[in-house]
Amino acid sequence: MKRVKTFLYFLFFVMACVGLVSAAETDLKKPVRNIAPALTPERAISLPEKIPVVQNQWPQWINSAKKSIRTGIPQWVNMVGLKDGIVNGANVTEGSLAGPSPSAMLTPTMMADGVPNSIINGLMGPVAEAVTSWASSVRVPNLPWYPSFLVVPAPIAPPTKSPATPLAALIQTRAFLEPSMLTMTIQTRLGKEAATPEAQAAIKEFCTWFYSGFSTWLSTATIKEVLGTGPVPTFNPAANIHSGPVVKGTANGGVITPAPVWSVP
Repeated sequence: MKRVKTFLYFLFFVMACVGLVSAAETDLKKPVRNIAPALTPERAISLPEKIPVVQNQWPQWINSAKKSIRTGIPQWVNMVGLKDGIVNGANVTEGSLAGPSPSAMLTPTMMADGVPNSIINGLMGPVAEAVTSWASSVRVPNLPWYPSFLVVPAPIAPPTKSPATPLAALIQTRAFLEPSMLTMTIQTRLGKEAATPEAQAAIKEFCTWFYSGFSTWLSTATIKEVLGTGPVPTFNPAANIHSGPVVKGTANGGVITPAPVWSVP
């Protein structure tokens, strides 16, 4: 009797296990319900048809640089004058053009236009240096600006203004302004920023444009009203010498007109 009960318990256990397995198989055959939210038009992510590409900024940068030249260089020219000219008799020699650094007048426009500092410094730095080098090279080639200084009836000649003289008549060196030299200087200063063909073409065009305008201006500009004065060493009323020429006098200042003008790109 005891063995019969044991057999019946075992039989019930086997039937229960078979029922659980059958239920599990039935659940696995049921389709899985999608619990993810439906992708409706309202929920769809809008993607651009084309991925935006960084465009060549050099045309905009060069236009900004040209604006800086057209505003900054005329301001600088208005503040430039002759310095340390030497006067002997009527004639003036030596000297140079001097004024503030043009850098401060060439950068504000490009900064306002949002041009990167590396591009501003790479373009305007060499331009400022080239213009300053040109100004420093200018010399007065023994011009008779002060005829009255040949015979001055006083121990010192009174300050006297020079006549208008073509700026191109003064000795000067334009090498650093020439397109080839300025282009090379800018490209060297910019380094990798100027490595692309677009950059090189833009820089070359800018330097050619700059030199053309500067050369045109030099052919029409004049310098005038440089103040000359100086001692008259031979003046000696006690020895009955009541006049004489200026010796080792000075000539400084002056006005350069007209202001340079560049074409609008």
